[in-house]
Amino acid sequence: MQIPWADKIAAKCTEGEIFEGLPCWVYNGSRTRAGYGVSYQNGEQAYCHRTMYEAARAEIPPGLSLDHLCRTRACCNPWHLDPVTHAENMRRAGAARQATPKFPCGHSRREHRRPNRNDCAECHRQRERGRRK
Repeated sequence: MQIPWADKIAAKCTEGEIFEGLPCWVYNGSRTRAGYGVSYQNGEQAYCHRTMYEAARAEIPPGLSLDHLCRTRACCNPWHLDPVTHAENMRRAGAARQATPKFPCGHSRREHRRPNRNDCAECHRQRERGRRK
């Protein structure tokens, strides 16, 4: 499928970490707050990873979303993307998070995880103390 602005998106990508022998194509243009690359074409916003997937591989089937197998949200490499249901995407993301031994803050997941939550209990306590002052 020929998508005219796929080349423009590719020009704004740099190589990132290697996943399964292929580098991430990290988009360096505009991003959403969640970290996904976005491009504006003909006055409409489009997610860069979706555009690149459709340009290089195939149309995304209705009802499916793209899972970043590399877990890098700004990655536009179409071979790092897998069309799956939203539920499967969330299951995979949760499994990847649980496999990480530390939170982004550096605290141990095993020692600092709040029950039924996925954030750091120690950092949560510190935020709450600061908020109450």
